[in-house]
Amino acid sequence: MPRPLSAPIMLLALLLGGCDDAFDPFVEAPQRFALYGFLDARQDTQFVRVQPVAAETREPRLGEATLTSTALGSGAVRAWQDSLVTLDDGALGLLFFAVFRPAPGEVYRIEVEGTAGASERVEVAMPGVPPLTANPPVEVGDAITQRLRLLSEVRPREVLVIYSVRVEERAEEVTVTAEAQPIPDGSGFDVFVRLSSDVAAVRAALGLTPDDERPVELLGLGLRYLLVDPERAVVEGGLGAIGVAAAFEGGWVLDPETVEALGYVDAQGGTR
Repeated sequence: MPRPLSAPIMLLALLLGGCDDAFDPFVEAPQRFALYGFLDARQDTQFVRVQPVAAETREPRLGEATLTSTALGSGAVRAWQDSLVTLDDGALGLLFFAVFRPAPGEVYRIEVEGTAGASERVEVAMPGVPPLTANPPVEVGDAITQRLRLLSEVRPREVLVIYSVRVEERAEEVTVTAEAQPIPDGSGFDVFVRLSSDVAAVRAALGLTPDDERPVELLGLGLRYLLVDPERAVVEGGLGAIGVAAAFEGGWVLDPETVEALGYVDAQGGTR
């Protein structure tokens, strides 16, 4: 009987539905297993689907393979649990899972071994924290803007500029969406921050009307984003791929003159 498995709906959709077209387990190839999965540093449970490569159609069985992961940096070895799940077409799939969060910048070797001696392996590099640099703010007329640079090989997604602010004794974190644009030389991505335009959004989030003269303290600035690569490591021979995902946040400091020009009180770093 299949073992019950609790997993995030979105991740299961990727593993069980989205991967149906990612590989054909019945092609002629030296590999004996096809792998598809995700190492997601945002989740506390990781999943890898293992599909036996066979000459004829058959359902997978519990115990016919083992899966381990090795963190090459620390040397830690982890055994994953196998489980049978129902795929979109009603067939059974073999899904391995392990409870842990991958570390940023770590490389994980995923190895599958079958009871008949067949094996497969792939090394997956988790994205590390990319360097963040901030260009000096630029003032043109009434507009004050700033360009940030992320030296990442993966395009940041769901980018948010974080304003940590305080009115009287109430501190808030206000987020404003932004976009990451590729740098022409391919060295990373630029994020354009509309500092002066964002003031209105910050004040509105704090419930301040235009004629409210209470001072708003700027406690700090941050940039929050996701790095997602669905095919970070492709299994040799094209039989599946392992993707990666991680969330990061970095910060920078505005000069006091720009803070004053924006109408904030400078309280960055705990100063008042």
